Amino acid sequence: MSVKVHGETRTFACDPNVAMAKGTRVKPDANGLLQLASNVDLEVGVLETAVVVGINQSTVSVRLKNPSQLFIASAAIAAFANFQAATSGKIATGGTLGMVFQAATANNDLVEGMYY
Repeated sequence: MSVKVHGETRTFACDPNVAMAKGTRVKPDANGLLQLASNVDLEVGVLETAVVVGINQSTVSVRLKNPSQLFIASAAIAAFANFQAATSGKIATGGTLGMVFQAATANNDLVEGMYY
């Protein structure tokens, strides 16, 4: 099952103690807070506005303008983990096919994510 959930932008939580410039490549950390992407990271997108200290969320222009979608997990997957293809049209932890925005706790859980 694949359903469009969000369009070209998505709002993420930010660490209120960290400033980041508009247009920088970002990815969520394991807690879902935005951080700068390194030269080897697959970013989720770029910041639409600068993040100043004291701000706790920011809007990201999603990479390649892919909307987020609902996927069926084949097993537990941690929030903000990369996913790969699994059998029966499902997804599993690992790989570089995309990223989930929420955790799956068991087989057949629906989770929101996006393709890279």
